[in-house]
Amino acid sequence: MSVFAYGQNFEELKKKAEQGDADAEYDLSKKYFLGEGVKKDLNLSFYWCKKSAEQGDLESIYELGLKYDKGDGVEKNLNKAFFWYKKSAEQGHVSGQFNLGQMYDIGDGVEKDSKKAIYWYTKSAKQGHAGAQYNLGLMYAGGKGIAKDFAKSIYWYTKSAEQGDAKAQYNLSFMYMKKEDFSKAFYWCEKSAMQGVAEAQHNLGILYCGGYGVEKDMKKCAYWIRKAYENGYTKAKDVWEKFELWKYK
Repeated sequence: MSVFAYGQNFEELKKKAEQGDADAEYDLSKKYFLGEGVKKDLNLSFYWCKKSAEQGDLESIYELGLKYDKGDGVEKNLNKAFFWYKKSAEQGHVSGQFNLGQMYDIGDGVEKDSKKAIYWYTKSAKQGHAGAQYNLGLMYAGGKGIAKDFAKSIYWYTKSAEQGDAKAQYNLSFMYMKKEDFSKAFYWCEKSAMQGVAEAQHNLGILYCGGYGVEKDMKKCAYWIRKAYENGYTKAKDVWEKFELWKYK
């Protein structure tokens, strides 16, 4: 189903929706949500989304769960969010599967269940959802609901990192540092640091300082340690003072 399938003619779209066309109901919901061609109205967005979802439109089913989850145009209700996420997830909706996994993971709207969280994260991750891939990496690394498996953790972190997830890039670099594979550690640490992750900026400074996985460069070490500190990573101050990095500004 394509968004705004009936073009920009609001009255035509509204007429179709009032006649019970599920696609038009969804598109009308989006227009009210975004305020495109009509005054923004979250209540009406919810109303038309629900109409479409009740007819089985998959994207509407997912977005209805999202509205209940966020309280957009309706009172927040995690139990109802869970219900609609589950309906979308069972039909293969990648974000629905991820959000359902999160609800099981955290225990929102349903009893906490790490095994079911892993099940739905895996469904979503296999469809390419970077957040699900990252969360799977976390769960395999920590042995949450499943036996620890660092190989699988690295596998899923890598999948997520390759899509640009900064947290996955940092965690992957940290795992490679522990394995003393400094070339790969540097590669992913730099990518994460460039996206503003303070811990990665700190570690990148350490890698430059020690010449791990990269040629030693005290000026770059000083640059990244300073960036980490300015970004709120207070431990960077200890490195700054220990190596007298003010000399390399």
